[in-house]
Amino acid sequence: MNAKNAYGWVFGVIILGILLLFPYFLSSYAVHLLITILSLCYMAACWNIVGGYGGQVLLCQGVFFAIGAYTSSLLLVRLDVMPWMGMLAGAGISALFGLLLGFLFFKYELKSHYFAVGTLALGAAIRVVFSNWDFVESTKGIIIPIKDDSFYYFQFASKESYYYILLGLLILIVLVTYWVNGSKLGIYLKAIRENEAAADSLGINRRKFKTIAMVITGFFTALAGTFTAQYMLYVHPEQYVNLNLSIESLCACLVGGSASVFGPILGGIIFGTAAEAARVYIGATYKGSHLVVNGLILMLMIIYLPRGLKPVLEKISGYLKTGGAKAAD
Repeated sequence: MNAKNAYGWVFGVIILGILLLFPYFLSSYAVHLLITILSLCYMAACWNIVGGYGGQVLLCQGVFFAIGAYTSSLLLVRLDVMPWMGMLAGAGISALFGLLLGFLFFKYELKSHYFAVGTLALGAAIRVVFSNWDFVESTKGIIIPIKDDSFYYFQFASKESYYYILLGLLILIVLVTYWVNGSKLGIYLKAIRENEAAADSLGINRRKFKTIAMVITGFFTALAGTFTAQYMLYVHPEQYVNLNLSIESLCACLVGGSASVFGPILGGIIFGTAAEAARVYIGATYKGSHLVVNGLILMLMIIYLPRGLKPVLEKISGYLKTGGAKAAD
């Protein structure tokens, strides 16, 4: 391992250590806020695979989220299947749905705003289906029975346990993104995003690689759906098949810098923190204030930093690595 890589890994370990120690110094409510913020970071990182690297404006991420939540919840309530198994089942079904979605949308060459509108319409249609489908309890929703503090049933007395599980999921998606970023898949997706005609001329199978990105996003988004269902103990189409999930993920990527490993995480922290601060301090007086605050953040970023914070992160990373290399010499 060279000096630059070693310096980066040391910095990463320090950040991870801080995140691991956070719950020991915070109240239960503060841990809940952290879970909310990290959930947005995770969703943004999932969206980043197909949206950031692949350049596809996916507006039905909530469908993947709902598949994970409904699959694990139905298996638990009706068959007493442990949620951990339900989580994997939901992720598998969501990945298959992503495969089908990618095959249909990319086969017929839906691009740019056509793809965005198509996924938006699909999400709205599936929301109507879930709201009227008795098999998934329609608008009544699924109430997950409360169990004792149990790892088997994915229910814990303390919020800290949920926090560490979510942190583990976030680390997992960061590692997946790191792999994508340095693999042929990431290189091909970036080439497709920049110029599809040029990618065709190089012999890159656009439909194949965009579909793979869709499958990855679907699989990992479904894990968040199961986590949220077990954390909230209630599943409802208004909450889970929701356009806002995709919009917030997209905005977090734009702010932090899409097609980067840590950009969506940073964007999620900024967006999530600003939203929660607005809800706590001015939300009681001005409803929807968090939307105004995040809208202002997004507008300022588009005007002054159209590539998000990604260039800033690259400069800081380059400076730290250079400093680390000089120190090693």
